[in-house]
Amino acid sequence: MHISKINKPFKQNFNDNVSFGQSKVHLWFDSDGTYFPDADQNILKPEKHNSENFKQLRKAFESLNQFIKKFTDEVELNITTGRNRGEYRHYLNLLKQSGLDWVVPSRLVIKNGGDVFLKSKNAPNPDNKLESDWPSVNHVDQKKIQEINKITNWDSSYIKSVILETLEEWDFPIVVAPSGYGDYGSKSYLHFWNLVNERFNNPWVAFVRQDGDLSSYIGLPPNNAAKGVQDSIIEAIKNKLDSRKISYDLTFVDHDPENSNGPSIIIKPKINNKPLDKVYDVKKALERAIKENDLVIVAGNGSNDMSMLDPDSYSDIAPPDKLPLISIIVGDDKKLKTLLKKYPEKVLEVDQYNLLNGVKEAIKKYAETCPDFKKTLNRKIAKDIY
Repeated sequence: MHISKINKPFKQNFNDNVSFGQSKVHLWFDSDGTYFPDADQNILKPEKHNSENFKQLRKAFESLNQFIKKFTDEVELNITTGRNRGEYRHYLNLLKQSGLDWVVPSRLVIKNGGDVFLKSKNAPNPDNKLESDWPSVNHVDQKKIQEINKITNWDSSYIKSVILETLEEWDFPIVVAPSGYGDYGSKSYLHFWNLVNERFNNPWVAFVRQDGDLSSYIGLPPNNAAKGVQDSIIEAIKNKLDSRKISYDLTFVDHDPENSNGPSIIIKPKINNKPLDKVYDVKKALERAIKENDLVIVAGNGSNDMSMLDPDSYSDIAPPDKLPLISIIVGDDKKLKTLLKKYPEKVLEVDQYNLLNGVKEAIKKYAETCPDFKKTLNRKIAKDIY
């Protein structure tokens, strides 16, 4: 459904104080084009700061963040992104340089359901101290990694050694790429390959990127030099991982923009017969929300958000209509819009500069269908949204 105003009075008495049992709201937002209402980093360049688009973006972005800060005890922000850690840090630097008011999320999840970075390396920390290098390896949530290891027999050190060993068997010079080379996107990785070619002057080069503990990336030569052996490379890696009984997903991409449109191999844990994705963390949040009478709001704008936004992804917890979940589609992705017809009571649609209104509408919508949540919703947040 599209966002609309609710004109009828809201007569429920609300809880004035922050206390045990109070209804809380847990936001799980995609990053580019959702939490930050633009998928193109060019808008953050200094020469764009006086443009009308940047002013509109600033208003939408900062209004949302001010709402989250105002209700810091009632509203928790979590960001789940397709970027890796280095790429996200680059993005944060651009935000800071642009002078935009932003919120440090309670959790940052990288690579579509991969490693989780907590607000503080000692989180939960009563002082909520933020290290200047956030997110760094010191902020990784080891609990999630341990859970995944137990479920899938995952072993990131072994998997990395298998990748390097296999490529060496085929006499590839190997370049270990930083996790997030310089900038974000295909242009930066093209620049990376240009540097590799200058250094080696050899088409027979592969690069390996470790995107945290829960995702590995192999870039084979963009010039198709490895076309005759790439199937053998994949088979060798699979045999070695199978020998350790690791539950993994290996995806081969023939023309990958991150690899100058060359072939790539991505290895991730496999859970419930599918690769680890954004659903894993949201499902955990929903399980807690059911116990604590809270609400989970998910928002996304692209195809990698489909499973996260689909209430059916969580049907093993409860029937979709009983879930403490509201999904927000940001923008006009046609595939995502199919969810509007499938779950009209669970899915909202907003434009890219209207996420805050979507959040407020989601809270109202859920409160109208869940008396227990409505009864304990904090009075201050209720007055703000009605």
